[in-house]
Amino acid sequence: MRAREAAGEYEVLVDISDADLDLIDDMIYTFNIETEMCESESGIRMWFKMPILYKHESEGICALGFKVKWEIVKYTENGIVEKEDIENEGIRQELPDFLTCIKDAEDFYEETSNSDLRLHDEETKEIDLRKNMLFNHKFKIRHIKNYENILRFINTNSPSVVVQQKDLDVIIQDDKIKAENNNEYEVARQLIDKLRIVRFNESLYIYDRNHYCIGNNSVKSKVAQELKGQKSRYLSEVMKQIEICTPIVKEPQEGWVIKFKNGCLYDGEWLDRDYTDFTPYYIDIPYYSNVTPVPIVDEFLRTFTENDESYINFILETIAHCLITDLNVKRHEDFQRVTFFKGDGKNGKGVLMNVIRCLLGAENVSSVSLERITDERYLYSMRGKLANCSDDLKNKPIDENKMKILKNLAAFDPLELRKLYEVARSEAISASQIFTTNHILKSNEKGEAWKRRAVWSPAHAKPRVKDPDIQKKLTSPEALMYWLMLVINAYIRLYKERKFTECKKVLDYTESYHEENNMALAWVRSKGKEYFINKRSPQVYNKNKGDDYMTWHKENVGGTPLNKVQLKETILEVHNLVFKNTSVNGKSDWLFKEK
Repeated sequence: MRAREAAGEYEVLVDISDADLDLIDDMIYTFNIETEMCESESGIRMWFKMPILYKHESEGICALGFKVKWEIVKYTENGIVEKEDIENEGIRQELPDFLTCIKDAEDFYEETSNSDLRLHDEETKEIDLRKNMLFNHKFKIRHIKNYENILRFINTNSPSVVVQQKDLDVIIQDDKIKAENNNEYEVARQLIDKLRIVRFNESLYIYDRNHYCIGNNSVKSKVAQELKGQKSRYLSEVMKQIEICTPIVKEPQEGWVIKFKNGCLYDGEWLDRDYTDFTPYYIDIPYYSNVTPVPIVDEFLRTFTENDESYINFILETIAHCLITDLNVKRHEDFQRVTFFKGDGKNGKGVLMNVIRCLLGAENVSSVSLERITDERYLYSMRGKLANCSDDLKNKPIDENKMKILKNLAAFDPLELRKLYEVARSEAISASQIFTTNHILKSNEKGEAWKRRAVWSPAHAKPRVKDPDIQKKLTSPEALMYWLMLVINAYIRLYKERKFTECKKVLDYTESYHEENNMALAWVRSKGKEYFINKRSPQVYNKNKGDDYMTWHKENVGGTPLNKVQLKETILEVHNLVFKNTSVNGKSDWLFKEK
């Protein structure tokens, strides 16, 4: 559910029908639940505010160990009960974490629901079984605030789990996983829960301090620490079991949350909350809306843009475009783009690219050049990145294969990707494409699809005084916080307006690129619409007694001309004409016509 829908229009209906009424009463009292509720035929229904970033499941096991059903409903939809049956009418508390769905808690539910486990406390084997049940469940709910109270509640209210208070205290405090002969599978499952290991894009991620980190080596290192003193053979088997058992995380349809040091970014909003669920994106910079301006940043932007405020906004929005992880938003017409910064050198475009890398984080940025963009193996390295930033493109035309890939990347269409030694897969790349070059990169593609997606930005202004420490100053902690504030403001603006700031400097420079890339534009425009109407394509190309495209091209341009198809498409696009099969003197022919 999108963040803006969670602002009050929707709420979560929690239906508990699987637990005893006495257990429900104890839960309400113990955790001070005062939200609107009513009894049902077999349990209770409660209405809560829907949390922002709420992940919905229709049914599952909650942290307290019993089954729950959840529904997302509109605020007015709880008129299904009689007025006198409702308690706390109109009150909506935030949905507590202990009443959300807990992954892989089914085993605990089945164990506690099994009447065969309700045995006598005096038998050591039975006590150990109960301890293990609570110990394993602890690792599944450790991410919940005050999970200790949840374990105490379960121990007090679940007959099949009860252990002595001293044993419960040990379970709560004891984080050490016990390695024994032939228990590699059980240890692997415990480590997956304790270390919060998940798999995304064929890579393992582990929760480290305050965010998820990628890397099988990081997982191995943590596992080795947890199982200190064990033989390498035992560690290897545990790692194999982790590889097999780790749950796979799928990319959400509405894009990922991006976590920062003091909050997160999602769906066009900054959220002041510690997001602890999985996201592959973490940026190690805090965001403050009132951060103190850093003069060197403002000076750099003014110099780079020649004091053009609209160009400054455009540059910040270009960086902010990288923070949009929702492909549905990125596929908006104005957001489908490849951005080129072109200048002759020593003008700050390389510095700007390094700022982008530092701001987004090196692990969130790839650097695949146009030379390698057609190689599926290099394309694969763009997976899960916020941006692809490549410097100093060579002065080579963009050939047909590269053009096809570039257009697909700009439109966020699926592409064939191949990891080394593996089968290719079709997947859309969400990374924004930003390049710098000293050259105008021509291409055989002259059509509207390329014109609409290729954005050329000038980088010609040079600083009056060279500062050898400019890069260091622009990426200091204070500068990065200021950059982040400017970029997040631009990000919110992009979501609100659904378009980039209109910048005449960029529009004119982009237009001049397309003019140079397609020299026939000047001739087509100069001839006017009336010249082409009722003429055949070969006639305007080279069969009009010297008043045709080829004659003009030889006399004024030289080099390789457009072919007939490219010229025809240019004429149709510039003058908004159609190519229609028409009868002339009883003969059928294709002519340029008005729409």
